[in-house]
Amino acid sequence: MNSLIRNLSLLNQSKRNSTKKIVGEKIIEIAPLKALYIPIPKVACSSIKRAIAEFLKIEIPNNGINIHNAHYPIVDRDILHQYDDYWKFCFVRNPWDRLVSCYTEKIKADNNFSGITGSFVNGIHKGFVKYGIFKANMPFNEFLKAVASIPDHEAEQHFRSQYTFIVDAHGNSLVDFAGRFENINEDFDSILKTLNASSELSLSRSNKTRHKNYREYYSDESLSIFSERYSQDIIRFNYKF
Repeated sequence: MNSLIRNLSLLNQSKRNSTKKIVGEKIIEIAPLKALYIPIPKVACSSIKRAIAEFLKIEIPNNGINIHNAHYPIVDRDILHQYDDYWKFCFVRNPWDRLVSCYTEKIKADNNFSGITGSFVNGIHKGFVKYGIFKANMPFNEFLKAVASIPDHEAEQHFRSQYTFIVDAHGNSLVDFAGRFENINEDFDSILKTLNASSELSLSRSNKTRHKNYREYYSDESLSIFSERYSQDIIRFNYKF
């Protein structure tokens, strides 16, 4: 019962936070298909963006490396109501797995690591530097505690709760379909069929983060911390550890 009360309290707190202005991944317009893709970082964004770029014939900078810097047609959240006749989709991921992927990609073992494009500072992703609590080679449990201390309305988008990307200020879903990372090929095919674009768009996995099975990173303590921090993702998307 105490666990249920705590989860309900966290849900209410998350809803209050969701009313604050949160800036994140841009909503991509696929005008020929009358569709909008809402990216969630660490959920096959690179692969899906690449497929969209190829379909729309958008040039990808740096010989195809900087997929996130391509000039996609963007729709601002504030005018999303003008796209009621567009079909909106996203992909979500097992939240425990997503955070491990974030950790292994954004926290490096080398204090001097800066990355090919200079996207790291002293071995940590430059977007994490402002918090002053992340460091290279930090254990996962320490990383999780740092993340848990930062509420969603202040969180860098790679560890922000997934639901915040796809709900409005009142907590209502913005998407018509939420595919699953774990079932990405089948769900992407389903999206293409819905949009009558089966022969026009193709998905290829890229930028895959390599790490051990996510379950190996969690202790009993870290599971408890995680369940409080990401309660909404667990409940809304019905994921199990």
